[in-house]
Formats: sequence, structure tokens, C-alpha cells
Amino acid sequence: MAKNSPLKKTPFGFNLFRKIVLFTQKHINKIRLLNKYEQFLVKKATATNTKEVIPFFIIGAPRTGSTLLFQLLLNRYPFSYISNLASFFYTCPSTITVLSRHMLSKYQNRDLESKYGYISGFAAPSEAGPLMDYWFGNDLTTINVPEKHIDFVRNSISAISSVMGGPGLFKNMRLSLKIEPLAKMFPKAVFIHIRRDPVFVAQSIILTRRNLFQSDHEWWSYSLPQKKELLKLQPFEQVAYQIKTIWDTIQTAQANLTASKFIEISYDDLCQNTGNTLKLIEIVLLKNDIILRKRGPMNFNIRQSEKIQIPENEWKRLQAIISEVF
Repeated sequence: MAKNSPLKKTPFGFNLFRKIVLFTQKHINKIRLLNKYEQFLVKKATATNTKEVIPFFIIGAPRTGSTLLFQLLLNRYPFSYISNLASFFYTCPSTITVLSRHMLSKYQNRDLESKYGYISGFAAPSEAGPLMDYWFGNDLTTINVPEKHIDFVRNSISAISSVMGGPGLFKNMRLSLKIEPLAKMFPKAVFIHIRRDPVFVAQSIILTRRNLFQSDHEWWSYSLPQKKELLKLQPFEQVAYQIKTIWDTIQTAQANLTASKFIEISYDDLCQNTGNTLKLIEIVLLKNDIILRKRGPMNFNIRQSEKIQIPENEWKRLQAIISEVF
């Protein structure tokens, strides 16, 4: 899989960095002037743009290779995206995108580095958690914002797409729980579901818990409506049902929406047959009359990390649990 970023090598350093960023971010985004200018800019930018917004959302369970897919798509095609800088100023992402557009146009991460979904660099793509809450509300499964705000969000995405010259590509896995409301908000939205062998996903979540919290019992990744019940289970059962719950939620949305709105990608195919796998997205782009120039050859050195990293007795127990749950 992609190499880890050297930015935060220890769990303590990573968590401290995240807390400082969130604290500073919260207070900066209270500045009303920023929000007022954003309103003006979005209105101006969308006045002459009558095209319907077609956002692409990467969805799925955590630790499935979604960040790798995000980076590969942005290296291959000129999608628009939310940068770390724009995400930091979450009340005015369009403004920041306009001001930093020259820096963003030069972004490439050929090393595919990341750390628990975080990609370092001001111009690097962001999961943009606070912005997703600001745009779509903080309810787990619904978009709980006023209709007037929904129009503003549509226009914001349209403005960012206009500036960066491509459809919006978003990777925030919590949106896996809001597929149907998002499809209603964006009738032409496309959802890219990345899947990975669940036993390796479960192992990766367990190892992340151990690395970040030194405990198997601490919940990691986005919350679920069933979280309180899942926490009553033993850790290996928790992560198995965590993955299964997310997959079932996505499958329900797929059953209720048209199949053309979904692209299914496997982590194995992404690593072993990268070019052909990305062509699945390219085909959907063409069906929506979107032609994106390719940025260069797919000469990435992708290391697939499907290997056992826990003791043999734990691995056998995890395999048994996954077989029972799935």
C-alpha cells in the first residue's frame, strides 16, 4: 500500500497535531467577514454557470484503500477537490480555492503518502470533516440543514469545480451513511465504493486502535447509529460488525437507487491492475459528457499490504469471526 507520511510518526504526535489544528480552526472560522465574502464569491462564480453539479463521492468502510484511490484519481485526472487549506477555512472553501488556485493546480503526490487518511501539505486533498459537517449537517444519516443552505452548498461545489476545471471528487467515508440524501441533493452524483477483503480491513482497524490508543477497545473511525450496541461486543466482533454494518448500509442505498450511480472497485484490483481499474471511473465520466485529460502515465509503485500482522492465534480467531459475520 502507499507509504506512510513522515509528518507524524507517533500516535501522540499525530493526535496532538490534530487537536491543535481543530482548536485553531474552530476559532478562525467564527470570523463573519470570511463567511460574507464566501457568499458573495459563490453567487458571483455561479451566476454564469448553468451546468448541473456532478460530484463524485468515494465511500466505504475505513482502511479499504480509499485514500490511495483518492490520490490516484487526482494524480490521473484533473478533478476538483477540497485542499487541506480550504478545509481549514471550512466556512469559505471557495474563497480559499480561488486564492490558492495556482498552488492547487500544481499538486501531485507521486509517492502516495498518507497517515490514517491524512495527506500532508496545504494543497493536498483533505477528507474535510468539519466542512462536510458545515455543508451537510452533523446528523449521522441525514442532511439536516435548511433548503437555502443546500442551494449554497450546490453553488459552492459548482464554484470550486469552475475554478479547478473538473468535477468535484470527495473522500469522506462518513458520507457512506448519507448516500440517499446526497443522491437527492445531487441527482447526477456518482458513488465510488471501494471494498477490500474484510479480514484485512478488520486487522487494519484493530492495528490502528492499538497504534493510536494502545487499546483494542477504543472505537476508531466514523461513528455509526449502532455504535453503542457494537461497543458491547468484544473488539474483534466489534470491528467485524462495524464493517458489515457499513457494507449493508451501502447495499441498501444501491438497492434503492439506480445501479448507474455506483462504481464498485476492489482494493486488490486497484493495486494489481491500477490503470484498468481507474478506467471504470473514466467510462462513467464519458457517460456524463465529462472529458478529462490524463495527467500522465500510471507508473506508480503500489505496495499491496495484504499480509498477516497480528499473532497467529489472533489471526485465526479473526478469520473465524469474519466468516461467521459475512
